[in-house]
Amino acid sequence: TGLNGTVWHDGDSYPGEMGSVCKKWDADHSHHCSGDQKAEWCAEPWCFVDPTNCNIEAKPIKSSYFPEATSMGHSLHYSYETCGGKRPKETTTTTTTTTATTATAAIEET
Repeated sequence: TGLNGTVWHDGDSYPGEMGSVCKKWDADHSHHCSGDQKAEWCAEPWCFVDPTNCNIEAKPIKSSYFPEATSMGHSLHYSYETCGGKRPKETTTTTTTTTATTATAAIEET
C-alpha cells in the first residue's frame, strides 16, 4: 500500500507510491541526499509496514511526515529492517508541507 499522487515534504517531491515497496526512497528525492555530505539514511531501503504484523526485532517507526495519517486503522509506520536496510543512528528534524487531513485522504487501502 502506498500513497496516491505526489508527496511533498520539506521542499522535496516523492512519487505517490513512496513506501509501497522496499526501496532507497530518499536517495533520489531528498535534498539531504545530494552533494558530498549525504545523510546516513539516504542509502538505506525502507517501506511502510503494518506495525501489528511486522515480525522483526526492531520496532517499526511511526511516520513523522504524516503523524495523523492512518492506513487500515493504524498509524503509518515504516521499517528499514524489513527491507534488509540498517536503521540510521542519525535523525533529521524537518517540517512537512502536507497536512494530516491531506495525508489521511491520500492513503490507498487495498
